[in-house]
Amino acid sequence: MDINWIKVIIMVTFPYSLIYIAYWMRNSGKPAWSIRKFIHTLGLTILGVYGSFLDTIEEIFIVLLLFSITLLIFTLIPQIRLFFSLIEMGTREGEKEIESMINTSLTFLSMLVLLLVMIDSKWIFLAGVLSVAFGDGLGEFIGKPYGKHKYKVFAPKSLEGSFAVFIGTLSGIFLSHLFLNSDSLPLNYVAIFIVVSFIAMIIEAISISFLDNVSMPWIVSGILWYFI
Repeated sequence: MDINWIKVIIMVTFPYSLIYIAYWMRNSGKPAWSIRKFIHTLGLTILGVYGSFLDTIEEIFIVLLLFSITLLIFTLIPQIRLFFSLIEMGTREGEKEIESMINTSLTFLSMLVLLLVMIDSKWIFLAGVLSVAFGDGLGEFIGKPYGKHKYKVFAPKSLEGSFAVFIGTLSGIFLSHLFLNSDSLPLNYVAIFIVVSFIAMIIEAISISFLDNVSMPWIVSGILWYFI
């Protein structure tokens, strides 16, 4: 088993630099919703990077194992309690922490299965993950403070936030293709990317609770795989 240990070490330590930003946001008095959404975006992006830029399934599982061990160590230190702090910061207002843990676990398992299904099309896997990391993330970062034109299907949304979901998803798909697909970008791909991003926007608009975390990556990845 040929393991690139330098890449493994970088991948294990990289998330902690981003986790530090979450702590900085909390200590700086940033709104709780923005910290929660940053952690949401951070966690999904890390999963996408792990699945896309590590070369083998063995490397992926070794990185996840080592990250889990270091996370456990930081959690057992009473002054840090890293895992529980992240859960606390990542829990929606009015939501119980156990519900947040269950939602996070289901999302993680869904992403893992998606990776196994798309193991030969890693850029499509990353595009699916970033559709919710960037799309849903940007949607709240824009919609929450700047959303003026409100609407509601199952949960309150705004047209500004939905448009941000479209832009975030489209950006995630383009970046995934740029970094992981050596093929050129035909014009028909651009059209497909736009249509898929619009569909993702609709999915986010009508989703209940955390279900868009599961549905958006699968639907985005499935459509891209079918047409490309």
